[in-house]
Amino acid sequence: MRRIIYARALTNLRKFFDDELTITRDSIEFIGNGFVDSIEFDSALRSASTLDPEPASVILTDSLRLYRGDFLEGFHIRDAPDFEDWMLTERARLRELALGALHMLTHFHTSHGNFSEAMTHALRLLSFDPWREEAHRQLILLQARTGQFSAALAQYETCKKILEKELGVQPSLETTALYERIRSARQAARHNIPASSTEFIGREKEVANLRRCLADPACRLVALTGLGGIGKTRLAQETARACTNMFINGAWMIPLAAVDADGLVPAIGNVFDFPFTKGDTKKQLLNFLRQKELLLVMDNFEHLLESSVLVSDILQAAPELKILVTSRERLDLEGEWVVELLGLESGSMGADQLFVQSAKRARAEIQFGEQESVAVADICRLVGGLPLGIEIAASWIRSMSVEAIRDEIQKSLDFLASSRRDVPERQRSLRAVFESSWARLNDTEQKTFAAFSVFRGGFTREAAEAVAGKFDSLLDKSLVSRNGERFELHEVTRQFAEEKLSARKKVRNTHAAYFAKWAGERAQWNERMSFAQMTREFENVRAAWMWASEQKDVASLSGLVHFTKRYFDIQGRYREGYDLMERALVRFGEAGGVGSLPTDDQGRVIAKLILYRALFLADMGKPDEVVPTLEECLAYFRGVGDKTQIMACLNALGIASRFLGLEDKGEGYFRGQLEMARELGNRHEEATALNNISTALTTLGKNAESEQVLRECLALRREMNDEAGISSTLINLAVTLFNQERYEEEKPLLQEAIEISRRINQPRNLAGALGNLGTILLKEKNYTGALELFLQGLETHRNTGYRYGMSIALDNVGTAHFHLGNEAEALYHLKQSIREARDIKADFIALDALVWVAGIRARRGEFERAFELFGLIRHHSKTDPETLQTIVALTPEFIAGVSMETVRAAEDRGRTRSLSDIVEEILQAG
Repeated sequence: MRRIIYARALTNLRKFFDDELTITRDSIEFIGNGFVDSIEFDSALRSASTLDPEPASVILTDSLRLYRGDFLEGFHIRDAPDFEDWMLTERARLRELALGALHMLTHFHTSHGNFSEAMTHALRLLSFDPWREEAHRQLILLQARTGQFSAALAQYETCKKILEKELGVQPSLETTALYERIRSARQAARHNIPASSTEFIGREKEVANLRRCLADPACRLVALTGLGGIGKTRLAQETARACTNMFINGAWMIPLAAVDADGLVPAIGNVFDFPFTKGDTKKQLLNFLRQKELLLVMDNFEHLLESSVLVSDILQAAPELKILVTSRERLDLEGEWVVELLGLESGSMGADQLFVQSAKRARAEIQFGEQESVAVADICRLVGGLPLGIEIAASWIRSMSVEAIRDEIQKSLDFLASSRRDVPERQRSLRAVFESSWARLNDTEQKTFAAFSVFRGGFTREAAEAVAGKFDSLLDKSLVSRNGERFELHEVTRQFAEEKLSARKKVRNTHAAYFAKWAGERAQWNERMSFAQMTREFENVRAAWMWASEQKDVASLSGLVHFTKRYFDIQGRYREGYDLMERALVRFGEAGGVGSLPTDDQGRVIAKLILYRALFLADMGKPDEVVPTLEECLAYFRGVGDKTQIMACLNALGIASRFLGLEDKGEGYFRGQLEMARELGNRHEEATALNNISTALTTLGKNAESEQVLRECLALRREMNDEAGISSTLINLAVTLFNQERYEEEKPLLQEAIEISRRINQPRNLAGALGNLGTILLKEKNYTGALELFLQGLETHRNTGYRYGMSIALDNVGTAHFHLGNEAEALYHLKQSIREARDIKADFIALDALVWVAGIRARRGEFERAFELFGLIRHHSKTDPETLQTIVALTPEFIAGVSMETVRAAEDRGRTRSLSDIVEEILQAG
């Protein structure tokens, strides 16, 4: 029968394909030019594998059009098992080739920033292989990078359902982590790139090139180098704007022209409104950036090259982060891609168009004929195509013809070329523009312009006129620019002005005196109301401080010191504050301690510097080192009768005592602070003292007494309309009520604290209140509501970088997911909590998170491993009483069906193990 079937098949083949086939007793071979899609597909993919990615992508795209489904789909031959085996093998092989090609194309287009094309291939890949988790993850990432956050989150849910239904597994930790990053970034701002009031001209190719570099997975750091005034900042802004959607957390610009090495870490943090806390600010910043996928643009880095190790540290800590640096010099770091920016090409449309645009802003009615166009091209050539030079030259159009402008620049250029041959050509050209501008200023304008060089980070009209004089004419000449209500000099312009400043000491003294008076008037403001103003002017305050320290100017330092302390306290920049105090004390030659200081103005200022230096050291986690100094300061200020500083000493000694576990002693200092505040009628200090007393009482377990003190504090702060203080007091009061299990009374307090904290931008209080309210919902078994609050609190803590709060919030989120049955999400957050707790040495948080890890193990049937964890937790000295109560509540759920002998043996093993070993074991597990 088989021979008959075989003979009929051969007859049919000869009938239809006689010219295309050679048929023998053992084989059938194609000999014609017939087209076979599977052969073409196979051949094309083999060819592509030998090519570079770009030409290979073209071949892969074309060849995938041939793959419209499985090989010989729907085709069957009865009683032909060998054929079936071959067909299935070939089908699987071709399918894997297609999936591999789709994966390669997805990766290729992603790495080139072509996200729409990449999504097309990722979607097709999933249509063939819907349970491929890596493809889901890639699609989620692409959707996020194109701003489709809702679609990305929905895709995660789709992935989760498919994996659970088809494979019986949860998404991997990597996929869950990506989901969390996107969810966290969804509501956050995506960039801080300032809107430009002028058209971007002449650098479109450079933007495209930089975007290609930043899209390349191999590129993490780009240094955009070039002379001052070449247009690096504007190009970086436009590049960042074009790259915002390439990064889940967007693109962020950090202006560094007015920042010194000590201020670099805070400057980066300030861009994200990151309030540093006690401890190492660099570590806090790196931890904040660790989970971010974003572009950092560090603008004007050339004076910070010795601090470039921070750039490497950031890239190492945050693997999904990229950095674009603008600098006159390369950073010379490993992995750095250098892009040198040259001037706009002379005679190019870009250079000429920039001049015309700038000139029309100065004189809207001006027209450019052939003669003027030739002069414009000459000007662009003379200034080396530098955009800043072109714009300044064009601003003269109000009073000069284009030809006259060219002639003026030519004169200065000839002079400069003969006298300064050591200066590079383009720098000579820019200097020619400045020299020409300088020559056209009258004496008063020259003095004012030069005096502006002492300002840092911009200035107000009031400050400018007090320090330098009237300056409207300089605005007209484009030497000073307006930014809202503030004014500023381009950094290159400022450096030129500084060279021209002959009366340096007099102007610096005036600048320091002005900002000392300004700071003294604002030091007592409500910190949240004045914080934005404090931040805008702080670089000027710092410059005033540095000069006053150098000159040993007691009067200016006296006005600056309290403001400076307050500002660094709010920011949590304790190391920076300590260094500034230390710098001033070195200039005064401090020796012999506080007790040997005179009681005159200089002695009092030095004593304040010593006191505030000690306070910063205490805030850096070294309270035991500063207590003797604080006691000396207290004695000194009591001797001179400075009650304001006496209260500061009492407050500091109370806090230091609490850190050292001496709650009773701390309460005594706080009560002394309270007594003096009431004597002076200083209501702000009175409220601060009451709040401190309540915290000590709560720690001592005196919740009822603490509640009474807090209600008095709350009433006082409501009278003063001190919203920041009200928020803090409400949260502390809620804690005392929680400890007394008065949950219904606690809720409205927390809701009010949340509303206030959101309104006045008080992130740490907001996160604390959300977490406390979520804990109440957890006790009420409203797990979904609790999870939402915990997630909000976690996001807020992440944005502020408060690691203690993050660790607790992660534990809370994991707990809520556990109760909701979301095993993968629970384990992900619990492991993150344990990692944070390990790093900050908060063992009690890690132990609480381990309870829920044990719960997950028990649900998986790993009972011995679960009870081993319970054994560790039950007998550890750092375990919180509430954590022990949780174990008691959970044990009945998991003990059913497990013998008591097994439970006891597992717990005995657990109690002999170290917490650190178990933590490392859990963190290293997949």
